[in-house]
Amino acid sequence: MRPCMAVNWVVCGGCLAALVLAGCQAPAPQQGETRPRQIDPTRVPTRDDITAIYRFYASDPWLRDSDGEVIGIRVTVYFHSAATELGAFVPGKILIWLYEVTRGPDGVRDRRYVHGWELDEREAMGFRRRFLSVMGYHYGMMLMWPRGLQLGGKQIELVLGYERLDGRIIEEPGKVERVPLSGPPRRQAPDEPRPRPHELQPEAAPPAADTAAPADRRERRR
Repeated sequence: MRPCMAVNWVVCGGCLAALVLAGCQAPAPQQGETRPRQIDPTRVPTRDDITAIYRFYASDPWLRDSDGEVIGIRVTVYFHSAATELGAFVPGKILIWLYEVTRGPDGVRDRRYVHGWELDEREAMGFRRRFLSVMGYHYGMMLMWPRGLQLGGKQIELVLGYERLDGRIIEEPGKVERVPLSGPPRRQAPDEPRPRPHELQPEAAPPAADTAAPADRRERRR
């Protein structure tokens, strides 16, 4: 069963939701184009005909605080449009489930839900990337889990989903990753001030949790 998801996220960069403009649309990818192009993500129309989700990680995707503790993960996400066969920005809800993965003495794999994120179009606006790649429009998610969640050295599984406006939920297969153990703080130059935690990760006040949302949307089969 899919557990109830707590609403907790940080929107990277400025809050682009306040910058939504009407009028001109951003260009679509052109055939044969190989280099990313800068765009205004607030002017790109959304598409709901999503049939698949693809993710990519950087070589070091982990978010760390000033003490070297891993507090989250960065992931690039493409929502694949059936009509364009490219990544698209979406009007529905983006759903993300985080599990801790363990194996028992008999070697049987087990996973335990530990946290989740749910973002509507406005809340996901700040995650839209400003560059159009050959794979289309995409999101750069910066997902921070609660401070009390100690995942260093453990295996986690991140599952991405999208709830279309017709109620259908599209999910991609989860991927298991091992969270690095906390390392020493990054070295500072002699004249460089030590960054505060909020300087390592932009903050935005999250809206209140949607306690009235339908439970069946938040339940996930094991």
